[in-house]
Amino acid sequence: MNPAYLSLLLGLLLMGNLPLLFRKPMPSRAVATVPVAKLHMLGAAAGFISGFTGVVGLVFNGFYYRLGLRKEEIIATRAANEILLHLLKIILYAAFGLLSAHATVAGLVVAMAAILSSMGMKYLLPYLHDRLFHYIGHAAMVIAGIMMVIIAGEQIAQQENITVYFVHADERTQRD
Repeated sequence: MNPAYLSLLLGLLLMGNLPLLFRKPMPSRAVATVPVAKLHMLGAAAGFISGFTGVVGLVFNGFYYRLGLRKEEIIATRAANEILLHLLKIILYAAFGLLSAHATVAGLVVAMAAILSSMGMKYLLPYLHDRLFHYIGHAAMVIAGIMMVIIAGEQIAQQENITVYFVHADERTQRD
């Protein structure tokens, strides 16, 4: 499957979180129990898709919310997932000869930014209310979805040689 189409589908999925931004907070509910095998399958699928699109971490937010994880648990779980996933990607990219010096430097810069961000969040997170944390998470999913749809749409239009023309109403009546 063309990665651009996969990005488009993931973007639309993430944009589906838009109604959650306007919904009133739900009262606390019982924590869902999920079989470990299902978690492993979900993680493997996300890792596989991430290899093509590079972005799936936000897809997990809703899943973590439904599991009833606290904000600290969500951040710790996502950090552990990202570390393992990216270590595996680095090994695979290096094994296939796809790891360039430029990509390595960019990766190191992003890693340092992630470490600094984690250190800062350690002090900020206790002051962040759970509802605000969830709202920020849903907003991030929607924004990422919009960006993915725009970028994937441009890639698909370019690959498929699709051109869109906009004609102003005055121009159309002048030509008729």
